[in-house]
Amino acid sequence: VGQLVKLDHALGGPANRLLVPWCRPTPDLGGLAEIKRLVAEGRAAEACERLRNLYNAQPSSATLLERLSRICVTAGRYEEALSTLECLLAQDPAAVAVLERRIHVLIELARMDVLQSSLDELDEVTSGRSVLVLDRIARAYVKIRRHETALLVIDTLLARDASHTGAHELKVRIFLELGRIDELPAKLEVLEGLASQSRELCKGWIQYHLHHEEWRSALEWAVRLFRLSGDDHKDALKSMERIVELCRQLNELDAAVELTVEGVAKFPTKAKFRQLHADLLFEHGRIAEAKVVCEDALAIDRKHVSTHLRLAAIDLLGGQFDTAFDAFEWRRAAPHYRASELLPGVPQWRGNLDLNGAVLVWSEDGAD
Repeated sequence: VGQLVKLDHALGGPANRLLVPWCRPTPDLGGLAEIKRLVAEGRAAEACERLRNLYNAQPSSATLLERLSRICVTAGRYEEALSTLECLLAQDPAAVAVLERRIHVLIELARMDVLQSSLDELDEVTSGRSVLVLDRIARAYVKIRRHETALLVIDTLLARDASHTGAHELKVRIFLELGRIDELPAKLEVLEGLASQSRELCKGWIQYHLHHEEWRSALEWAVRLFRLSGDDHKDALKSMERIVELCRQLNELDAAVELTVEGVAKFPTKAKFRQLHADLLFEHGRIAEAKVVCEDALAIDRKHVSTHLRLAAIDLLGGQFDTAFDAFEWRRAAPHYRASELLPGVPQWRGNLDLNGAVLVWSEDGAD
């Protein structure tokens, strides 16, 4: 039931009526409040039985029949749900919500022989809505990690609209999540023919080339993905970090430096891009330039921990120990810093020489 409720939420929008939208106020037709309580407690099968008894007492109530179809879906009683939906459609063949719900039920029952005609009926009523409904259902299945069912839905969609870019992108995403890397090229080639600027296309090729340790090809696609990031600085940052990692793998620091310059230019108000650029300058031995870039980053964000730590390393190399140690104290603000938790109440040595006891040297960064 939990999986079905997640599917209900994932479907969203008008299709949310496929399962149990008990939010609309309706009159209590003699026991509905109790049935709603059972659904809320996850006792959908019991609620289904109660509602069936209620409907048997009032067989002319279309409202109860529709509710029964919803709860049958929630309880996983798909054959019963299908029979109630057919009764509803006999009363109103153009009921869009019922037609959509029937499509979902037929998919759950793997009744692909009947599904196509049901999709055709929906298209006749809605002027081509079936592709939209299939796309939404496929994405809902991906959210609850029912990937094989999602692939079945996507193939049904593509049989109706072979050029549906979103469906091809979703298929690539599923193959990545399933780890079916060697099956990607054929899917990616089709997608590239439809949408050469697709970000999912880039992600697919990156993972394929990484899997085969083809670092240069992976780098080319990572750069392409970064340049397609638009204003999304979080995705752009992930791409830039991957670019830096691959440049290190290829021992091409010069190229990495130039690409981080591009990142700084694209997102001038984001300190992290400057910090990545400073790190590479530091690795390249361009210490003075790295310090200037760090100072620029801190002018944007005074609390940027990684930049303070890079400045600490720069000042240590320059013999400016006081400022270096002060900057190094920013490590305490790092998300994963735990030394203070491991040594609660132990005073910190500040460099004074008039010691009355032992000094514990604590290794926080591995072996250094």
